[in-house]
Amino acid sequence: MVLKRCGCKQPCRIAEHSWHIRLNLRRGVAGAKEEAGAVSKYAFLLPTNAPLPTTKAEALDLEARVRTWVLSGRLITPPISAAEPVETSAPITIATAGKAYLDHYVLPELAGVSEPGIVRRFIRQLGSHPIADLTDRKVARAYLQSVQATSSGTNVNRHRSRWSHFLNWCRTEYGLTGESPFYQRSMRPQGLKRHLENRRERRLREGEEAALIQACKMLDDGGMLLGRYYCAVDALLRRGEMLALQNAQLRIERVKGAPTYFLAITAPTAKSRKAREVPVQSARLMQFLNERRFARYIFGQLDGSPISVSQFRTDWEKVLLASGLYAGEYRNTVVSGRKREKHRDWFLTKDSDLNWHDLRHEGASRMHDQGVPLREIQKLLGHSSLATTERYLNPKDTGIVESLRRVARELGI
Repeated sequence: MVLKRCGCKQPCRIAEHSWHIRLNLRRGVAGAKEEAGAVSKYAFLLPTNAPLPTTKAEALDLEARVRTWVLSGRLITPPISAAEPVETSAPITIATAGKAYLDHYVLPELAGVSEPGIVRRFIRQLGSHPIADLTDRKVARAYLQSVQATSSGTNVNRHRSRWSHFLNWCRTEYGLTGESPFYQRSMRPQGLKRHLENRRERRLREGEEAALIQACKMLDDGGMLLGRYYCAVDALLRRGEMLALQNAQLRIERVKGAPTYFLAITAPTAKSRKAREVPVQSARLMQFLNERRFARYIFGQLDGSPISVSQFRTDWEKVLLASGLYAGEYRNTVVSGRKREKHRDWFLTKDSDLNWHDLRHEGASRMHDQGVPLREIQKLLGHSSLATTERYLNPKDTGIVESLRRVARELGI
């Protein structure tokens, strides 16, 4: 990290006050002891006749050089001549840097579910750009707008954070210089800000659960989607965790004389990359699990084989249509031109805005309404942060009104 030790109470903007560098490297790395000092201490790593850093971006650039110098065993190299280019080869592209980033940093066993996919999208859309474009605000804005066009604000912020981390990684690995394109209160107030995240507050309304269950029973899949529905609402499993669950991860144990089913979620399939066990006490879900004990994939297809995500989405859409929560029709449209061609396109006539993931929110909110402690709900959901669990819980308006009535009755107001 870079900082100033001038004693200014506010973020210091005085150029005459010098920057300091402090590195805390991991244990087991060559030269892993802390490296700290003023920027003048590392002047030998700057190009010949180059001035000492006066801005945070320049200090971060020097910090990357210091980190490389420490990791290489503190070998003193001759100063870089400002008159001679560092590299005479073609500039490094985002595709080259992105592949190295995936191979050396985004390890499959440590990365989150979305990280590799985000980096691959960098490579796919911006692979031909030089890595210097990572600091270009126009390029970053156009990319984030393309993400926003196909996903939610939460996903846009994930791409923004991954871009920022990838940029800092390129500073260390390739000596990339330049300011970050993103917002910083004091150093880059004109940068790109985080996207506003709309909190999902959709819960099942009266009669919707009965309609969904009836539609699941009508689906010709042997009751598999019905079992998945019970799993999402009663056990709070994510779709990916549920579809990857195999019979070896199902354990039956008697707790105080009553059978209890445990679903073991492994680290590779969990979004947080943390293994956990989810106990099941729902009678309807336990009945389904008992019938599926010997199937290879418990929530896969009827024959025990895995089910694809596309097939899962098709089945869920059929259930929404059959339940009446979702409706549409094919209409003939005419494309004008030299040849007037007719097409049959699908038009929505009713959209309840109910996603499969909303069922997980519904189940967690039901537990909260019944007084289950927040920490226990967090453990069942597999969240690393309690703040994430709190965003999942959506108390119904009727519950809030009843609580206000109780308070007014007890206080006599």
